Amino acid sequence: LYEDPTRIAGVRQYEPGDSLNRVNWKATARTGMLQSKVYEPSSVAGATLLLEFHTAEHDSAHEPYRSELAVSAAASIANALYEVGQQFGLITNARDAADRVRHEGWRGDMRTRQAARRSAAMLATSDRLRPIVLPAERGPEQLRRVLETLARVELTDGLDLAQLVSETTSRMPRDATVVAIVPRVQVETAIVLGLIKKRGFAVSAIINTFDPNDFAAASGP
Repeated sequence: LYEDPTRIAGVRQYEPGDSLNRVNWKATARTGMLQSKVYEPSSVAGATLLLEFHTAEHDSAHEPYRSELAVSAAASIANALYEVGQQFGLITNARDAADRVRHEGWRGDMRTRQAARRSAAMLATSDRLRPIVLPAERGPEQLRRVLETLARVELTDGLDLAQLVSETTSRMPRDATVVAIVPRVQVETAIVLGLIKKRGFAVSAIINTFDPNDFAAASGP
């Protein structure tokens, strides 16, 4: 269940951390104490997959294995949701390889495999400031779009997670869980996911790490 801000069930005393748009000003004026709105719960079905693909978050010593594992996890979740008839979407700060080839071009007449790889490789830096967004839908066509997109994603140094969420929150359906797939949980990542939750979304995180100590630290005490 998640709180639906369009359905107000009542009020309660203000608690630290409540956003200003949650404050019920009429009840506050009447009681002389800050009062916050209480929203009716609504059921959650499906997920928006939030895939963190910023280069700075991925240790080069674990690449390409860690990023490929993240893609596999996202594809598996999308397929599972498709099988049960629920909605699913994809939001990521990755770069689409198809966009890269269109932008940088493809130099032909490659005489060796190494030359072909160099031709296809991304530039050292990326100016991509536009997220990849596939709005949540149901059905086989949606699964095809998501899987094809996941097959083309590449790490990039464009948008970080905070910028990605800032640009795309308005396109996330509130009746779907936000499933963040992240390589590690730093303070900044925890803050971003916490802000999504404060906005009324159900949030889950998959920590894609090979180190059990990293996972234990991210899980908290």
